Amino acid sequence: LEHLNLRGDMVVDLARNIQDQLQLLDVFANNVDEETGPHLMKRLSDLPDFTTLNLGSNPNGAAQMMKGISQLLRAQHLTSLDLSSLFVPVDETSTPILCEAILECSSLTHLSLSGNDLGAGSYALGDVIRHSRTLLSLDLEAAGVPDEGACRIGEALQVNSTLTRLNLAHNGVDNDGFYELMMGVRYPHCKVNFLDLRNNDIESASDISERILPPNASLTRLDLSNNHLHDVLTLATGALQCKTLEVLELGGNVLRSAAFVKALGMELVSPNLRYLGLRGNLLGNVGGKELAGLLMDLRADLKTRQVPVHIDVRDNFVTDRKVADALNKALTQINAVCGQTARQNHRAEQSG
Repeated sequence: LEHLNLRGDMVVDLARNIQDQLQLLDVFANNVDEETGPHLMKRLSDLPDFTTLNLGSNPNGAAQMMKGISQLLRAQHLTSLDLSSLFVPVDETSTPILCEAILECSSLTHLSLSGNDLGAGSYALGDVIRHSRTLLSLDLEAAGVPDEGACRIGEALQVNSTLTRLNLAHNGVDNDGFYELMMGVRYPHCKVNFLDLRNNDIESASDISERILPPNASLTRLDLSNNHLHDVLTLATGALQCKTLEVLELGGNVLRSAAFVKALGMELVSPNLRYLGLRGNLLGNVGGKELAGLLMDLRADLKTRQVPVHIDVRDNFVTDRKVADALNKALTQINAVCGQTARQNHRAEQSG
């Protein structure tokens, strides 16, 4: 029922006639409001098998709607709740009310609050992450989460053992929040494998411990694109310790230094890294030349890799034709040698 522009009373009438077997209701982008919302929540609370509600982009709700959602959480076995872009109800005042109800819901696995303006209300999400034993994914993209909110979420990750996907893209995460988040995912029992921090205000990773991603970390994908990163030496050194990291996205930052190119060499020996995004940085001709030389020097070390690694260096202001050719040649040869030893061993086994 997405984007039908249904009036709230029409949705309620529909709910009244729904059979008890209903499990999912998707009324994204309609007109459920503060008057009709509570009636809808009451009807859904009476359905025995109802598990999934998408109420996103219904902009006319208010506190009464949030109370109804809280009652629904307490009464039902909800597993998925999408409250993205509600504009009014999910804010600094109502978020704590919602979080209290989530903590009483023992079945919720997926929660989206993206596109709201949580502000200081996001602090309560730290308690949700800290105490939840079921939540698997939390989508807070463009949800107005300030740096302090990210800090509290990072601290909560130290004791959470269920969350696997955390989206904090397009928020106000700064260096402090980034540090706490990375400290959280380094704990052995933290199961977060995808951390999305695109389009925040992170400027430097220079204060991050070299062992921020230990060998037993669960993280497979880290997206730091479109921040203001200019120093990733210690972050890259720490990523070397992480045997699980597969994707590191650093595009759209301001990386250009020789120290970064050196750190890149450390990254490439991480055994499972298959994608390194560097598009839209500031390597220039100097950084491009250094990068090409480094990649050529690494060829022997990379023969033992089991998977090829793709490096995206487009749009890095490499204007010298010779440098560009040398860089393209190096990238081609890197992918050619990756896994060479494994292929040779495989052919030897087959011929034997």
